[in-house]
Amino acid sequence: MASRWIDFGGEGLLAHLASANGIPPQAYTPFVTPLLDTLHVVALSPWPMSTDALPHRSCSWHWLAGDLAQAFHTRRMAHIIGMGHSLGAVLSLLAAARHPILFRALILMDPVIFPPSLLKLIRLLRIFRQERFMPLVQKARQRRREFTSRDEARAHYAQRPFFARWHPQAFDAYIRYGLRERENGRVVLAYPPEWEAAVFASVPTDIWKWIPRVHIPTLILYGEQTHTFRPEARERLQKVWPHAHFQALPNAGHMFPLEQPEETAQVVRQWLHAQRLTETHSSKSTTGS
Repeated sequence: MASRWIDFGGEGLLAHLASANGIPPQAYTPFVTPLLDTLHVVALSPWPMSTDALPHRSCSWHWLAGDLAQAFHTRRMAHIIGMGHSLGAVLSLLAAARHPILFRALILMDPVIFPPSLLKLIRLLRIFRQERFMPLVQKARQRRREFTSRDEARAHYAQRPFFARWHPQAFDAYIRYGLRERENGRVVLAYPPEWEAAVFASVPTDIWKWIPRVHIPTLILYGEQTHTFRPEARERLQKVWPHAHFQALPNAGHMFPLEQPEETAQVVRQWLHAQRLTETHSSKSTTGS
């Protein structure tokens, strides 16, 4: 297997970027680039993009967080800045809760942290094995997976509302890295719909147990118009996680790191500076091979 590590480069403290479900890390380049004079940013290619196997029964967000932590341990990485969006935010949070030495700070962008009432409903769906009927799961399973060319894929996605507000460079990177070529010359989704659906179906219902175990500086940045990080979850989180800093990004939805990357990077930079995490003379994290 080829190396799963993506190195964006940069100077300063080591940071890891964990992407949203179904999104290749390279799509976040417009967000990462303004931070490279402050951080050295790397990303681990998501497991679903690194295997030919179908989702296994033990697939869960906890399992994916364990895969992330193991990759850090293998490269002797510690005391890094964890940046994550959506799914990636929760995986970073879970890894930090289980392995406190891994992170010195967290930047969670619109984390998928649902209120307890919704998690209770998801538990019931699982008891009766009906989670496959969750809207996001069904939508992922129905996703078109193959195109005659990248040009056809670009034309197809350019008409989809999901991509309508994406930064042009983020969209270009999705077309380049979110698809892989087949031997017959056609292109197929690099993040298989089966995996995307399995991830949506396995959202952790015990997330509130893990949150209080994280005691490092944390920025929770959310879209002002998000439908994912709901107000009731945010209000509860502010009570159980009082040391975290919450900030809304104006006129932004759930996908704001890909739609408003420069604005997102500016907020992150300001918070890093306030936390004195931009001082290049500080001891750097290691990335042992």
